[in-house]
Amino acid sequence: MKVVSVILLILRSITESKLELKVFGPVAPLFVAAGEDLILPCYIKPNISAVDMRVEWFRLDLDNSLVHLYKDREDRNTKQIQSYRGRTALFEQELEKGNASLKLSKVRVSDEGFYKCFIESKSWYDDITVHVKVEALGTPPVIVMEDYNAAGLNLVCECKGWYPEPEVLWLDSDGVSLSSDDPETQRSAEGFDVKRRATIKNSDIKYHCRLIQRHHVLETEIIVSKLKVFGPVAPLFVAAGEDLILPCYIKPNISAVDMRVEWFRLDLDNSLVHLYKDREDRNTKQIQSYRGRTALFEQELEKGNASLKLSKVRVSDEGFYKCFIESKSWYDDITVHVKVEALGTPPVIVMEDYNAAGLNLVCECKGWYPEPEVLWLDSDGVSLSSDDPETQRSAEGFDVKRRATIKNSDIKYHCRLIQRHHVLETEIIVSSNVLNSQKTAVLRISVLIVLSCTSGVVIIILLSRITGQYLFSKDHRKQIQEVIKENKKHAVDVTLDPSTAYPYLILSDNCKKVRVGNKWQMNHYFVLGEEGFFSGKFYYEVQVTAKSCWYLGVVRESISRRDSFILSPENGSWTLCCWWGTKYVSLDIPRVSLSLTDRLQKVGVFVNYEEGLVSFNNVITKTHIYSFTGQSFESKIFPFFSPFYKDNSKRGSGFTLIITPIDNSL
Repeated sequence: MKVVSVILLILRSITESKLELKVFGPVAPLFVAAGEDLILPCYIKPNISAVDMRVEWFRLDLDNSLVHLYKDREDRNTKQIQSYRGRTALFEQELEKGNASLKLSKVRVSDEGFYKCFIESKSWYDDITVHVKVEALGTPPVIVMEDYNAAGLNLVCECKGWYPEPEVLWLDSDGVSLSSDDPETQRSAEGFDVKRRATIKNSDIKYHCRLIQRHHVLETEIIVSKLKVFGPVAPLFVAAGEDLILPCYIKPNISAVDMRVEWFRLDLDNSLVHLYKDREDRNTKQIQSYRGRTALFEQELEKGNASLKLSKVRVSDEGFYKCFIESKSWYDDITVHVKVEALGTPPVIVMEDYNAAGLNLVCECKGWYPEPEVLWLDSDGVSLSSDDPETQRSAEGFDVKRRATIKNSDIKYHCRLIQRHHVLETEIIVSSNVLNSQKTAVLRISVLIVLSCTSGVVIIILLSRITGQYLFSKDHRKQIQEVIKENKKHAVDVTLDPSTAYPYLILSDNCKKVRVGNKWQMNHYFVLGEEGFFSGKFYYEVQVTAKSCWYLGVVRESISRRDSFILSPENGSWTLCCWWGTKYVSLDIPRVSLSLTDRLQKVGVFVNYEEGLVSFNNVITKTHIYSFTGQSFESKIFPFFSPFYKDNSKRGSGFTLIITPIDNSL
């Protein structure tokens, strides 16, 4: 066997000595884009196997030069340049044909240079040099308007990540080179970043920035108009308590970082709303009411955007705002008109008293801005004769009352509130019984008797239908407390049903809490309990402390979940509501305004389906609030929860209606 190997080596040596072996490769440079793969050709002619030869690729322009080494029939790359690790390979099968070409993967900008391919046997060697040129195609040229000074408007043309370094030129609309600064160049591992500035004086002319790199030519153009400040033409409408952005920006886009930006009120003497100067806010002379509520967008100033963010808008913020922007050689301004809307309580109808003219009804709403129009209408939509509105103005808005005197019974009367694009309406049907009772005794007190069959306790509640005021003796109070205690024995575990929740309501993970999100409308946002009831008795408690506006009670399964509707027993709802934490109303027919001595913190709701009873009690004080009696439910009923709309008061945050466990100690 040893003899055969020796003979083969002798024959190969004789063959190599007789043939004039030579290594060949490309004469011209190899061009490749960064990130692509490249094959560096290197082969022996005439074709002869290089399997048993030494093949070495190295860089001529580097000290630590090894790119790839093949020796003794295997790769030996322990001393390979670090940046080439895992990116080089020979073609093993091609070595038998004398092909020692190198595959270089994911070419980098740093791979550009001169490569030596050296092939050696025991009796012969030769090499060739391969020149690799890498191209990194970077970003297209981008033109930015930098600033404006006495010399004119400074334009910057910028491109990034090119290799080799590109040439950047400024040209006018005729293609003639513009006078410009020397290029600013930064070199990185990815290539060259180049900026070049030009100052122009003429507007409404097209300017070009041209990038040239070998056979690549890219161009960007800009038409420079005169600088001008822009903003909204139409008034901006905003609801009190929300945030508002007052738009103000420079066109064409140019940095306002080094400019003066001043926002002030045109309709006030002490007028400063916000001042930005010398790259910082200067608000020492700012109107007191705006302190901590104004801000510019720092990053947007670089784009010429000087818009103002006004947080937690107040009624007093309504007015005309001037946005003034000034540089050393230019200034301009625009005016922004802000109109604030405060959406107050829905209209509430209260039966006030009776006199010779008839029954006096009062329609009242609170906290609206601007002042709403309040109208009385009959069942045909015809305006009723009514007193002039009584208006009170406060920091929160307008409180409006309007009285109407009616003589006819069993007719539906409407109180309509109109404010800009908002229309709300409340209705009342005055029965002949109510009208007759008011005729016979203006201050007559009717007696409501609620029978509890299971407990055998008779509750006598003295209810003034005129004022909604409950008058209890000590004995009556004790009886009520006993009934509430009995009602708690029918406690049920109520869970909110997400499938019934309006889109803008947010429920807790355990479906025991609900609040309104950031968007809202004047509508009854509500969610129902998961379980409905078709018989029997049930009781549950709801914490209402953190919310100043809410609706609570039970509704029929068929209640509308899409269209606007009026909460009333005839529409299948038996509810209690609170407006602004001070006004409590039972949404009965007619609605009853309740005078409660204590602000409600936790409300208990009890239902006796067979008796048609829905009763509300104050859990903390153990007192009765209101009862719907003799009702006909007709179908399955569900617990009803409505945070009404977003509460912008400071009375609480987080979830606003919370179903709580029953505490029998209360």
